[in-house]
Amino acid sequence: MVDYVGREFQAGLVIRTVRGYVAQRFYFDLTDGLTTIRDDEGVEADDLTDALKQAEAALEEMSANGELADFDPGWRLVIRTGTETVLVTIPIA
Repeated sequence: MVDYVGREFQAGLVIRTVRGYVAQRFYFDLTDGLTTIRDDEGVEADDLTDALKQAEAALEEMSANGELADFDPGWRLVIRTGTETVLVTIPIA
């Protein structure tokens, strides 16, 4: 992938450029250390702070809908990049 001035980006991380703005894609996996539910779609965010806000909102929504009720203690949400770099781990149960 190439940005607006022809610089090459690392595959999977940069998803678009608009007037010098580079958005990133972050992935939210759920794991207990043995089982992982991978997020193959990801979310677009300005930066890690924005990704954290989106992750917290997703967890709140999942909790309100009862989707987290079956998760045992020890499960966590992992925020990672497209290159598999783990950025943040958030306990969910």
